[in-house]
Amino acid sequence: MTKHGDSKTLKRLNTPKFLQIKRKHGTFFVSPSPGPHPKRFCLPLLHIVRDLLHIMDNHREAKKLIGRGHFKVDGK
Repeated sequence: MTKHGDSKTLKRLNTPKFLQIKRKHGTFFVSPSPGPHPKRFCLPLLHIVRDLLHIMDNHREAKKLIGRGHFKVDGK
């Protein structure tokens, strides 16, 4: 069997340089889901909430906050 579609995991060493993350801090990084934009130019909302703004401490809390609709992207 072969895998279908893109991988859901992304290693920190393979992330684009514009993300400005600590590359040796951990092994994995949240993989962006691009929508109409190219994947190489996407900035994951989870990365913004957790790592840049420091609103949440971990992945689970940030996903719950995003899922409740507390953030707007492109006015939606």
